[in-house]
Amino acid sequence: MRREILNDLAVARRGPEEEEVFAFLQKNPLNVFPYPFAALYRPSDVKVYADKSNGLKFVWHKQKRLYFQRGWGDDRIKRAYTALCREQHKDSPHCYTDARFAVSAESILADIGSAEGIFALEQVEVCRHIYLFETDPGWIEALNATFSPWKEKITLVNCFVSDVNGGDHITLDAYFAGREVNFIKADVEGSERSLLKGAQVVIRRPQVHRIAIAAYHRPDDGNVLWQQLEDAGFNPRYTHGFMAFGGFDRPERPYLRRGVILAEK
Repeated sequence: MRREILNDLAVARRGPEEEEVFAFLQKNPLNVFPYPFAALYRPSDVKVYADKSNGLKFVWHKQKRLYFQRGWGDDRIKRAYTALCREQHKDSPHCYTDARFAVSAESILADIGSAEGIFALEQVEVCRHIYLFETDPGWIEALNATFSPWKEKITLVNCFVSDVNGGDHITLDAYFAGREVNFIKADVEGSERSLLKGAQVVIRRPQVHRIAIAAYHRPDDGNVLWQQLEDAGFNPRYTHGFMAFGGFDRPERPYLRRGVILAEK
């Protein structure tokens, strides 16, 4: 993939962002985040601790405990935490916030596809309330441990968010029909467009003013999600730079994809 990306960039009309990636890959191995900041984080630097009270392991993240799934070994946790730190580095195309796009004391956050909850953990002391949408049983247990100090500010929703209601699926329009929300973060492994389709009422509320949504899982996600957000009255923009991502099951071009769309009214 590295060779193909370099070949494509060599003949392309490169803007400043493409030039950054081209220069990096000429001298470095392929990385999901083809930028120097990725080297700041190494699994060997991560310390893993065991909580005897619940049998779970955790790392200290910005003076808060971030728990991981039961049964995960130290090496797996170190690799996972390293990847998470790279994702949310301030210069990462996968970062959900920036200096102009951040949560506030008035934010009611829907963290959809929360997984281990690192994004919500960074915001928990600022937000008014956080809804964590997650279905993996292993993460449910870990999330309850991570957010136990802030139980009054957390609602854990064990449902898939999509464009249908029933069983273990729910739409944002249905869930938030009688609830407040104003900041939506979504990373749902390729179901982002279905999520927005099932949120047509919610995202048109005047108070829902910020959406951060992953835009790299499908080859055309960037264009499709951008249009959905514009149609709902948002002004979208991409985070800086590109991710090197070729899909889940088989390689699909483009291999360089935008990471996250930050949209606001």
